[in-house]
Amino acid sequence: MQISAPELFVSVTRVQVTPDLKDASVWLSFINDPENGISRIRSLVRDLAGHLFERLSIKHIPHLHFKLDEGLEYSEHISSIIQDIKSNNKS
Repeated sequence: MQISAPELFVSVTRVQVTPDLKDASVWLSFINDPENGISRIRSLVRDLAGHLFERLSIKHIPHLHFKLDEGLEYSEHISSIIQDIKSNNKS
């Protein structure tokens, strides 16, 4: 299955599956327009689950919950703060 969305650049950064394999949380990181990207991915959840069913050898596919991974943004924010502190200490 291919999803045609050339404007979306997405990475799966983390997946957490419940012990009973009924639910899976999938964290995604987008280079541009994360709100539109996560909305678009969520609208394709049935297609994605169908694709997984075809590819995996398990009886039931977990219910997929897509979430934005804001770790990169947070990391960049912290780096910016550290740079500001270093700049102020040099002055």
